[in-house]
Amino acid sequence: MNDAVVSVILACHNAELTLATTLRSLAESDFIQFEIIVVDDASEDGSAAIAREALRAFPISNLVELPENVGVAEARNIGLARAQGEYVWFVDADDVMPATALRDLYGAAQQYDADIVFARATETDASLDRVIPIDGLKLTESVRLSVEEVFVAVSKGQIRGFLWSKLFRRSLLPDNLFPAIRSQSDFMGLMKALEQSRNFVAIPAFVYDYVRSAESITTRRDSLSPLLQCERAFYETAAARGVDLSPSDRAFYSGGLTLLAGLDSALRTHNWANLDRSLVRHEFRRLSVGSIASVMRSQPRLGARIALARVSLTLYAGVYRIGRAVRGLALSRPGGLAGETAANS
Repeated sequence: MNDAVVSVILACHNAELTLATTLRSLAESDFIQFEIIVVDDASEDGSAAIAREALRAFPISNLVELPENVGVAEARNIGLARAQGEYVWFVDADDVMPATALRDLYGAAQQYDADIVFARATETDASLDRVIPIDGLKLTESVRLSVEEVFVAVSKGQIRGFLWSKLFRRSLLPDNLFPAIRSQSDFMGLMKALEQSRNFVAIPAFVYDYVRSAESITTRRDSLSPLLQCERAFYETAAARGVDLSPSDRAFYSGGLTLLAGLDSALRTHNWANLDRSLVRHEFRRLSVGSIASVMRSQPRLGARIALARVSLTLYAGVYRIGRAVRGLALSRPGGLAGETAANS
């Protein structure tokens, strides 16, 4: 008999260097009413064997070994189809979580009868030796959220598309939650979950630590198109839920989380030459001067960056590169990392 109330789904591919640590972190949870489903996406290394051994530590576990590589989106869908719990939690194969994570997530879900629990997450950057918050609302206590508050928080980057900082009610999720796309399938899955969900709660607990490594940085030649696809899905889902976002919220999302994110990714990964700049200019012109000004009033630095990119992509690229160089020098000085970490906490 499966007594699990939460299904933890972990899709992996060639993760033998990190998988054992992640599963050990889960095995140390102080919450026991969960099942762990590992979907090995045709790994060519020892991931399946590592999972098979590590899963001995779990009362309820399931290892699915796929004969051919299908990608992380479909691997997650396969795991979701096997989930027996009332709620599901998606985790990755190279991160860690505190022992209290599942208890915090499920406790809030039960207390508030929530369809989605939004928690907080950190990022550990091994190369820079720092830990910073990257997802979730800054709270001192748990709060219910309306659907409007959820979409506004997403538009401002306070709630991001990461799956591992969220707990989902299984009955509201379609088996094909994640579309078969190479990038941003997690965000698209979140939009599908928001289509059917009605009760939301945000909690102050940190439930996950995303461990960034050199391999974590994307090298996709086209970093903008997936973000524009997410933007369309975000606005369509918001409209379907009856949410009317303000021009300022739209400028936050389109200017900061879509266009600037695409520009920064192209610059960071040296794919600037492959960027469709005419498309970027067209998208920036869709943002009114008034909406950018409203962003500048609440977030001066972000608003200034959006305004600069709208005026000149070449100038933005130059300022970005100078900023990266200066930041690198600052971080290399004694105390630089500690100061940045404190400023972001």
